[in-house]
Amino acid sequence: MHRLAFTKLRAQRHARFQILERELLTQEQSSHEDAEQEKRKRQKAKRMKQAEKQEKQRQLSRDAIAKAEEAKAEAAKEKEDLAHQLGELSRQLTLRQNLLNEKSAALQALRAQHEHEQQEEAKASAAAADAAANASAAQAAATAAAAAAAAAA
Repeated sequence: MHRLAFTKLRAQRHARFQILERELLTQEQSSHEDAEQEKRKRQKAKRMKQAEKQEKQRQLSRDAIAKAEEAKAEAAKEKEDLAHQLGELSRQLTLRQNLLNEKSAALQALRAQHEHEQQEEAKASAAAADAAANASAAQAAATAAAAAAAAAA
């Protein structure tokens, strides 16, 4: 009987061992499945985060492109405004150049008139000097004639 109890006890221990072994195996499998599930969750979260990051990058790129196009349109408008201003300045410069040419022509005409007047004054002055010289010569001749008449008398 002692042997039977020992065998029975051994069978019970073996059965408990097998139960514990199955429970441990089940726990290991459950733990492994939990780890796999946790790994999948982390990978999914990582993919989601990566997708969000890529979407943010795309949005930043779209915003940058929109800003660049806006700046390009503004630069084109500014270029058009500057071209208009340049045309207006060119027109004003042409008007001023024409006015300057007119003033220059008027100044040359005044200079020519002034030179002509100076020449006329020089001629008049020379004629007056000639007349004065002729008058002096005539007076000297008259004085000489009067002196000769007084000497003859």
